[in-house]
Amino acid sequence: GWQTMIDPVYGDELIYHDFSLEETNINDNALNQDYNISLTGGNDKGNYYLNLGYNNTEGNAAGNWYSRFSATLNADYKIRKWLTSKTSISYTDSERYDVYDRYDKVGMTGTMGMDYYFSRAMSLPPTFRGKNENGDWLYGVRWDLSDTVYDANEGQFQRDNNTRKFNMNQSFVFDIMDGLEFKVSATLFLTDYTRDYFNK
Repeated sequence: GWQTMIDPVYGDELIYHDFSLEETNINDNALNQDYNISLTGGNDKGNYYLNLGYNNTEGNAAGNWYSRFSATLNADYKIRKWLTSKTSISYTDSERYDVYDRYDKVGMTGTMGMDYYFSRAMSLPPTFRGKNENGDWLYGVRWDLSDTVYDANEGQFQRDNNTRKFNMNQSFVFDIMDGLEFKVSATLFLTDYTRDYFNK
């Protein structure tokens, strides 16, 4: 509620509403969910290993999150007594919504955006006017999340940060004699990403 204090500079009585940006912008109980399922099998001719994973993590910055789907397949098969095929395939698809908008736009690391976000949330004085007498937010939309009140601007920042990676390795192992083998292998690595930013 409303409180009073003495102005330390002029000595006047000030009326203010206690406000903490930390309460609106910091998520103290961020939930992390990580799921994995694996299958293995084989016989005297070959073996396989399959893993599917899913991760969903909330960030300590309000509204910040990261999700990832991953799949891995490793298999080997004895084509001939002296020839074995080995295959490894992996795929990941990840998405995120974070406070690093400031430097992602120019391809930089984004650590300054994070620093701004948390330092401002922790350093604003309790006399900061977050709302007016009617309870309306006074801290309007700024150009990124590091400089705004999350509760006042939820949904204003449209972001699409998606990264996809595919990796495949294929090799053939030739058993020439006991203790001596010859291996031929090739690797294919593909990656693409989407970075869309829009402020309403």
